[in-house]
Amino acid sequence: MRESNFAGISGLAAVPLLAAGLLAPRGFAELGPTPGSYALEPLFAQADAVCVGQVQHPVETVTGADGYVKAVSRSVGLLAHRCYKGSVSPRDTIEYATHVPGIHATDTDLPGGGEVLVFLKETRPHVFTLAFPFFGRLWDASLGTLAPETGTGLEQLQRDIVASTKGVMDWRVLVGNFRVLHGFPSLSGEALALLRSYSQDVDPEVAMGAFAALAKFGNPADLAALCEYVNRAGGQRPPPRRSTTISPRSLTSESRKTAARWSASPARPNPASTCTRWTPSGASALPRAFRS
Repeated sequence: MRESNFAGISGLAAVPLLAAGLLAPRGFAELGPTPGSYALEPLFAQADAVCVGQVQHPVETVTGADGYVKAVSRSVGLLAHRCYKGSVSPRDTIEYATHVPGIHATDTDLPGGGEVLVFLKETRPHVFTLAFPFFGRLWDASLGTLAPETGTGLEQLQRDIVASTKGVMDWRVLVGNFRVLHGFPSLSGEALALLRSYSQDVDPEVAMGAFAALAKFGNPADLAALCEYVNRAGGQRPPPRRSTTISPRSLTSESRKTAARWSASPARPNPASTCTRWTPSGASALPRAFRS
Protein backbone atom coordinates (compact mmCIF):
# COMPACT_ATOMS: atom_id res chain seq x y z
CA MET A 1 0.00 0.00 0.00
CA ARG A 2 1.42 3.36 -0.97
CA GLU A 3 1.33 6.02 1.70
CA SER A 4 2.06 9.72 1.37
CA ASN A 5 1.72 12.82 3.44
CA PHE A 6 1.05 16.35 2.23
CA ALA A 7 3.04 17.63 5.20
CA GLY A 8 6.14 16.03 3.69
CA ILE A 9 5.95 18.38 0.71
CA SER A 10 7.89 21.60 1.23
CA GLY A 11 5.63 24.26 2.72
CA LEU A 12 2.37 22.29 2.56
CA ALA A 13 2.42 21.58 6.29
CA ALA A 14 0.87 25.03 6.62
CA VAL A 15 -2.27 24.15 4.63
CA PRO A 16 -5.08 25.49 6.85
CA LEU A 17 -6.88 23.10 9.18
CA LEU A 18 -5.35 19.88 7.85
CA ALA A 19 -3.62 19.10 11.13
CA ALA A 20 -5.66 21.07 13.66
CA GLY A 21 -9.08 20.44 12.19
CA LEU A 22 -8.71 16.96 10.74
CA LEU A 23 -6.16 15.08 12.79
CA ALA A 24 -6.62 16.37 16.35
CA PRO A 25 -7.03 13.50 18.83
CA ARG A 26 -9.89 13.43 21.29
CA GLY A 27 -9.30 14.99 24.69
CA PHE A 28 -8.36 11.97 26.77
CA ALA A 29 -5.81 11.79 29.54
CA GLU A 30 -3.34 9.75 27.48
CA LEU A 31 -2.48 9.70 23.81
CA GLY A 32 -4.29 7.45 21.40
CA PRO A 33 -4.41 7.04 17.62
CA THR A 34 -5.50 10.11 15.69
CA PRO A 35 -8.84 9.86 13.86
CA GLY A 36 -8.41 8.34 10.43
CA SER A 37 -5.11 6.63 11.27
CA TYR A 38 -6.58 3.13 10.99
CA ALA A 39 -6.31 0.66 8.13
CA LEU A 40 -9.64 -1.05 7.52
CA GLU A 41 -8.33 -4.24 5.91
CA PRO A 42 -6.52 -5.62 9.00
CA LEU A 43 -9.31 -4.40 11.30
CA PHE A 44 -11.78 -6.26 9.13
CA ALA A 45 -9.67 -9.41 9.00
CA GLN A 46 -9.32 -9.67 12.77
CA ALA A 47 -12.99 -9.08 13.66
CA ASP A 48 -15.58 -11.86 13.87
CA ALA A 49 -18.42 -9.51 12.96
CA VAL A 50 -18.55 -6.04 11.37
CA CYS A 51 -22.02 -4.49 11.45
CA VAL A 52 -23.84 -1.19 11.34
CA GLY A 53 -26.99 -0.84 13.40
CA GLN A 54 -28.90 0.77 16.24
CA VAL A 55 -27.88 0.24 19.86
CA GLN A 56 -30.69 -1.19 21.99
CA HIS A 57 -31.40 -2.28 25.56
CA PRO A 58 -28.37 -0.70 27.28
CA VAL A 59 -27.61 -2.03 30.75
CA GLU A 60 -24.84 -0.68 32.96
CA THR A 61 -23.38 -1.88 36.24
CA VAL A 62 -21.04 0.29 38.32
CA THR A 63 -18.14 -1.91 39.37
CA GLY A 64 -16.00 0.68 41.17
CA ALA A 65 -15.45 4.36 41.81
CA ASP A 66 -12.50 6.69 42.32
CA GLY A 67 -13.73 10.13 43.25
CA TYR A 68 -16.02 11.31 40.48
CA VAL A 69 -14.89 8.59 38.07
CA LYS A 70 -16.92 5.40 37.91
CA ALA A 71 -15.84 2.09 36.39
CA VAL A 72 -18.80 0.70 34.48
CA SER A 73 -19.55 -2.66 32.87
CA ARG A 74 -22.00 -2.32 29.98
CA SER A 75 -24.16 -4.64 27.95
CA VAL A 76 -26.12 -3.63 24.85
CA GLY A 77 -28.00 -5.22 22.00
CA LEU A 78 -27.64 -4.28 18.34
CA LEU A 79 -30.43 -4.08 15.80
CA ALA A 80 -28.18 -4.71 12.80
CA HIS A 81 -29.15 -2.91 9.60
CA ARG A 82 -26.36 -4.63 7.68
CA CYS A 83 -23.40 -6.85 8.50
CA TYR A 84 -20.33 -6.74 6.29
CA LYS A 85 -18.80 -9.75 7.98
CA GLY A 86 -20.40 -12.35 10.24
CA SER A 87 -23.78 -11.64 11.81
CA VAL A 88 -25.36 -10.26 14.98
CA SER A 89 -28.88 -11.33 15.92
CA PRO A 90 -31.39 -9.73 18.32
CA ARG A 91 -30.49 -12.49 20.80
CA ASP A 92 -26.85 -11.42 20.92
CA THR A 93 -25.33 -8.95 23.37
CA ILE A 94 -22.21 -6.78 23.25
CA GLU A 95 -20.34 -6.49 26.56
CA TYR A 96 -17.59 -3.98 27.29
CA ALA A 97 -16.17 -1.90 30.16
CA THR A 98 -15.58 1.83 30.33
CA HIS A 99 -15.35 4.81 32.70
CA VAL A 100 -17.76 7.68 33.34
CA PRO A 101 -16.56 10.26 32.59
CA GLY A 102 -14.09 8.78 30.10
CA ILE A 103 -10.50 8.98 31.27
CA HIS A 104 -8.75 6.72 28.75
CA ALA A 105 -8.50 6.82 24.98
CA THR A 106 -10.05 3.34 25.03
CA ASP A 107 -13.17 4.53 26.89
CA THR A 108 -15.98 4.36 24.37
CA ASP A 109 -19.74 4.49 24.47
CA LEU A 110 -22.54 2.74 22.63
CA PRO A 111 -25.49 4.96 23.61
CA GLY A 112 -29.00 3.58 23.50
CA GLY A 113 -30.65 4.51 20.20
CA GLY A 114 -27.31 5.45 18.62
CA GLU A 115 -26.36 4.35 15.12
CA VAL A 116 -22.90 2.75 15.16
CA LEU A 117 -20.44 0.83 13.01
CA VAL A 118 -18.78 -1.79 15.21
CA PHE A 119 -16.00 -4.36 14.90
CA LEU A 120 -16.79 -7.25 17.23
CA LYS A 121 -15.11 -10.33 18.66
CA GLU A 122 -17.23 -13.27 19.86
CA THR A 123 -16.27 -14.29 23.41
CA ARG A 124 -18.86 -17.05 23.83
CA PRO A 125 -22.06 -18.06 22.05
CA HIS A 126 -24.30 -15.02 21.49
CA VAL A 127 -21.92 -12.71 23.38
CA PHE A 128 -19.56 -10.26 21.69
CA THR A 129 -17.15 -7.59 22.83
CA LEU A 130 -15.48 -4.74 20.97
CA ALA A 131 -12.68 -6.26 18.90
CA PHE A 132 -10.20 -3.39 19.29
CA PRO A 133 -9.43 -0.98 22.13
CA PHE A 134 -9.57 2.16 19.95
CA PHE A 135 -11.52 1.13 16.87
CA GLY A 136 -14.14 -1.31 18.15
CA ARG A 137 -16.59 1.46 17.33
CA LEU A 138 -15.57 3.48 14.28
CA TRP A 139 -16.44 6.96 15.51
CA ASP A 140 -15.77 8.64 12.17
CA ALA A 141 -18.32 6.61 10.22
CA SER A 142 -21.80 7.98 9.49
CA LEU A 143 -23.95 5.50 7.60
CA GLY A 144 -27.30 7.19 7.18
CA THR A 145 -27.96 5.80 3.69
CA LEU A 146 -27.16 2.25 2.66
CA ALA A 147 -26.52 1.45 -0.98
CA PRO A 148 -28.29 -1.50 -2.65
CA GLU A 149 -26.73 -4.67 -1.29
CA THR A 150 -24.63 -6.33 -3.95
CA GLY A 151 -22.27 -8.22 -1.67
CA THR A 152 -20.53 -8.05 1.68
CA GLY A 153 -17.10 -7.11 2.95
CA LEU A 154 -15.07 -3.99 2.42
CA GLU A 155 -16.46 -3.28 -1.04
CA GLN A 156 -20.03 -3.08 0.26
CA LEU A 157 -18.93 -0.95 3.21
CA GLN A 158 -17.22 1.46 0.82
CA ARG A 159 -20.34 1.68 -1.34
CA ASP A 160 -22.38 2.49 1.76
CA ILE A 161 -19.94 5.18 2.91
CA VAL A 162 -20.14 6.78 -0.53
CA ALA A 163 -23.96 6.61 -0.55
CA SER A 164 -24.07 8.16 2.94
CA THR A 165 -21.76 11.03 1.90
CA LYS A 166 -23.33 12.20 -1.36
CA GLY A 167 -25.18 15.49 -1.00
CA VAL A 168 -24.50 15.81 2.74
CA MET A 169 -24.29 19.37 4.11
CA ASP A 170 -22.95 18.65 7.63
CA TRP A 171 -19.16 19.19 7.51
CA ARG A 172 -18.62 16.82 10.47
CA VAL A 173 -20.27 13.92 8.63
CA LEU A 174 -18.30 14.72 5.47
CA VAL A 175 -14.89 14.93 7.14
CA GLY A 176 -15.57 11.80 9.22
CA ASN A 177 -16.52 9.74 6.18
CA PHE A 178 -13.49 11.07 4.28
CA ARG A 179 -11.34 9.65 7.10
CA VAL A 180 -13.08 6.31 6.71
CA LEU A 181 -12.42 6.32 2.95
CA HIS A 182 -8.76 7.04 3.69
CA GLY A 183 -8.69 3.74 5.63
CA PHE A 184 -9.54 1.54 2.63
CA PRO A 185 -6.68 -0.19 0.78
CA SER A 186 -8.10 1.06 -2.53
CA LEU A 187 -10.96 3.24 -3.72
CA SER A 188 -13.50 2.73 -6.48
CA GLY A 189 -13.88 5.22 -9.30
CA GLU A 190 -17.12 6.39 -7.67
CA ALA A 191 -15.37 7.05 -4.35
CA LEU A 192 -12.52 8.94 -6.02
CA ALA A 193 -14.98 11.06 -8.02
CA LEU A 194 -16.86 11.87 -4.80
CA LEU A 195 -13.67 12.97 -3.03
CA ARG A 196 -12.57 15.08 -6.00
CA SER A 197 -15.92 16.85 -6.12
CA TYR A 198 -15.69 17.76 -2.42
CA SER A 199 -12.03 18.76 -2.76
CA GLN A 200 -13.30 21.92 -4.48
CA ASP A 201 -15.78 22.74 -1.71
CA VAL A 202 -16.02 26.35 -0.52
CA ASP A 203 -15.53 25.16 3.07
CA PRO A 204 -11.74 24.69 3.45
CA GLU A 205 -12.10 22.04 6.15
CA VAL A 206 -14.27 19.91 3.85
CA ALA A 207 -11.86 20.44 0.95
CA MET A 208 -8.79 19.59 3.05
CA GLY A 209 -10.54 16.46 4.36
CA ALA A 210 -11.14 15.29 0.81
CA PHE A 211 -7.56 16.11 -0.23
CA ALA A 212 -6.20 14.23 2.81
CA ALA A 213 -7.99 11.06 1.65
CA LEU A 214 -6.87 11.55 -1.97
CA ALA A 215 -3.24 12.06 -0.88
CA LYS A 216 -2.93 8.41 0.12
CA PHE A 217 -3.37 7.27 -3.46
CA GLY A 218 -0.67 9.51 -4.92
CA ASN A 219 -2.20 10.93 -8.10
CA PRO A 220 -0.14 13.98 -9.22
CA ALA A 221 -3.28 15.59 -10.66
CA ASP A 222 -4.83 15.61 -7.19
CA LEU A 223 -1.77 17.34 -5.77
CA ALA A 224 -1.94 19.91 -8.54
CA ALA A 225 -5.63 20.47 -7.73
CA LEU A 226 -4.70 21.02 -4.08
CA CYS A 227 -2.15 23.64 -5.11
CA GLU A 228 -4.68 25.39 -7.31
CA TYR A 229 -7.21 25.39 -4.46
CA VAL A 230 -4.67 26.88 -2.03
CA ASN A 231 -3.58 29.49 -4.58
CA ARG A 232 -7.20 30.51 -5.16
CA ALA A 233 -7.81 30.77 -1.41
CA GLY A 234 -4.91 33.24 -1.05
CA GLY A 235 -5.43 35.50 1.95
CA GLN A 236 -9.19 35.15 2.12
CA ARG A 237 -10.92 34.28 5.36
CA PRO A 238 -12.81 30.99 5.40
CA PRO A 239 -16.55 31.13 4.71
CA PRO A 240 -19.18 30.22 7.33
CA ARG A 241 -19.70 26.57 8.11
CA ARG A 242 -21.94 24.64 5.72
CA SER A 243 -24.33 23.79 8.54
CA THR A 244 -25.46 26.79 10.57
CA THR A 245 -27.65 24.80 12.95
CA ILE A 246 -24.83 23.06 14.85
CA SER A 247 -24.98 23.73 18.56
CA PRO A 248 -21.67 25.00 20.03
CA ARG A 249 -21.97 22.27 22.65
CA SER A 250 -21.76 19.62 19.94
CA LEU A 251 -18.31 20.80 18.84
CA THR A 252 -15.19 19.34 20.41
CA SER A 253 -13.01 21.66 22.48
CA GLU A 254 -10.40 21.53 19.70
CA SER A 255 -12.99 22.59 17.11
CA ARG A 256 -14.09 25.49 19.31
CA LYS A 257 -10.47 26.62 19.70
CA THR A 258 -9.94 26.39 15.94
CA ALA A 259 -13.12 28.39 15.27
CA ALA A 260 -12.03 31.03 17.78
CA ARG A 261 -8.62 31.33 16.13
CA TRP A 262 -10.24 31.83 12.71
CA SER A 263 -12.67 34.41 14.11
CA ALA A 264 -9.89 36.40 15.74
CA SER A 265 -7.63 36.39 12.69
CA PRO A 266 -8.17 39.23 10.18
CA ALA A 267 -6.80 37.10 7.33
CA ARG A 268 -5.16 33.78 6.66
CA PRO A 269 -1.47 33.58 5.84
CA ASN A 270 -1.09 33.34 2.09
CA PRO A 271 0.32 29.86 1.30
CA ALA A 272 0.27 30.31 -2.47
CA SER A 273 4.03 30.58 -2.82
CA THR A 274 4.48 27.14 -1.23
CA CYS A 275 2.44 25.41 -3.88
CA THR A 276 3.11 26.94 -7.29
CA ARG A 277 6.04 24.70 -8.21
CA TRP A 278 4.19 21.43 -7.57
CA THR A 279 2.58 20.70 -10.93
CA PRO A 280 2.27 17.55 -13.07
CA SER A 281 4.93 18.97 -15.42
CA GLY A 282 7.36 18.87 -12.51
CA ALA A 283 6.50 15.33 -11.52
CA SER A 284 10.13 14.31 -11.15
CA ALA A 285 10.35 16.63 -8.16
CA LEU A 286 7.27 15.13 -6.49
CA PRO A 287 7.52 12.76 -3.53
CA ARG A 288 7.74 9.17 -4.74
CA ALA A 289 4.10 8.32 -3.95
CA PHE A 290 2.91 11.12 -6.27
CA ARG A 291 4.94 10.08 -9.29
CA SER A 292 3.16 8.28 -12.09
